[in-house]
Amino acid sequence: MKKIIAFVSFLLIVNSVNAQDTAGKPILLMDDGQLRSHPVMVFVENATITKEKNPVLCLVAIDQKTRRISSNILCKGPSFSPFESAPDQTIAKSVGNKQLSAKGTLMLFDLDSLIIPIYSSGVRVLPVVTWVSKVDTSADNKLSIKYSQVISDKEVYIGNGTGGVFWTATFLVGFFIIIIFLEYKAKSNPLDVMRISETELSLPLVQMALWTVSVGGMVFAFGLMHLTVPSIPTSLVILMGLSAATSAAGHFQSQVLEGIKDVLGKNSTVQQVKKKSLFSSLSSLITITVEGKEYPTMAKSQFLFWTIATLILFIYKSSVEGKLWSVPDELILLMGISQGSYLFRNQMEIKKENNELAAKTGATNNSNP
Repeated sequence: MKKIIAFVSFLLIVNSVNAQDTAGKPILLMDDGQLRSHPVMVFVENATITKEKNPVLCLVAIDQKTRRISSNILCKGPSFSPFESAPDQTIAKSVGNKQLSAKGTLMLFDLDSLIIPIYSSGVRVLPVVTWVSKVDTSADNKLSIKYSQVISDKEVYIGNGTGGVFWTATFLVGFFIIIIFLEYKAKSNPLDVMRISETELSLPLVQMALWTVSVGGMVFAFGLMHLTVPSIPTSLVILMGLSAATSAAGHFQSQVLEGIKDVLGKNSTVQQVKKKSLFSSLSSLITITVEGKEYPTMAKSQFLFWTIATLILFIYKSSVEGKLWSVPDELILLMGISQGSYLFRNQMEIKKENNELAAKTGATNNSNP
C-alpha cells in the first residue's frame, strides 16, 4: 500500500514539474483572419519582449520575393517589426471549452506592405516571432547575441478585404444572373419570386431575401478570408428564423385574403390595374390595396424601416469588426414586435373581409327562402 501511495505521489510531482515547465515556455497566439489593412495583433505568452529587443515577425510558407535578413535574422518569408510592443499584458484564450487568462507581450504590426494579389482574398501563413534574448560582451569586447524564437502551432490567414469583396460581389452577381435566367425561362419578371399576387410584393419575402443575401454574403466573404468557416451568432439564426416564420405566416394570410376577395368579387378591379414593368409593385411594400386603390400603412412602413436599419448595421458592424456581428437582443425584440404588428394587421384585414362575406352570404340566404 505504501509503495502504491509513493508511486502516485511520484507521478503527481512529475506532472507538476512538467506543467510548470510548459507554463514557462513562450506560446505564440495570433487570431485567424485579421485584415492586412488593419493593425495585426500578435500575442506571445510567457515572454517579455520590448521594442529594444528587436522583435521580428516572419510569415513563413508564402511565395514572395521579400525573403531577406532582418535584424540578423534570416526570414523564410516577409518580415515585419512591430510599431507597438506592450509587455505584461493579459488576454483571454480558449483551451477546449474553457476560457483561460494568458499573460505576456502584445505586439501590433503594420502589414500593409504585404504583397497580396488584388484578386486573392488572403494568404495562408505560419507566423514566427524572433527576438533578442541575451547580449554578452566577451573579454576581448566581442559582442555575442542570443535569440529566442517561438513558432505558432497553427497556420492563419491574413485577409485581403479587397479580394474578399471582389469574390463575394462576383458570387452574388452570378447568383442574381442565375435567378433572372430561371425567371426568364419561366416567363416571369425578376421580382416574381417575392410576389404574393400579380400586383403585390410580399414584405416578409423581401425581408427574407435581404437577410439571405446579406448574411450569406458576409459568411461567404469571411469564409474566404479565414482558415475556418466563421461561426454564425445565435442572434442571426433567430433573426433568420423569425424572417422565415413571418414569411410563411404572411404568405398564408395573403392567400386566405385573396380567396375571400375572390368570393366577394373584389379582385376584378385589381386585375384591371395589373402592372407589367420590370420591377413593378415596389410601392406595395408599404401599402395595402382597398377596392383597387393603394393606401400606405404604418405597420408595413415600420416593418420595412427596421429591416433596412438592422441590415445596414449588420453589414457595417461586421465589416468593421472583421467578424459576423451579433445583433443585440433588444434589436431582435424590436424586429419581432414589428413583424407581429404586420401579421396582426393582416389578421384584422382577414377578419373584416370574413365579416363582409358572412353578411353578404346571410343577405343572399334571406332573399332566397
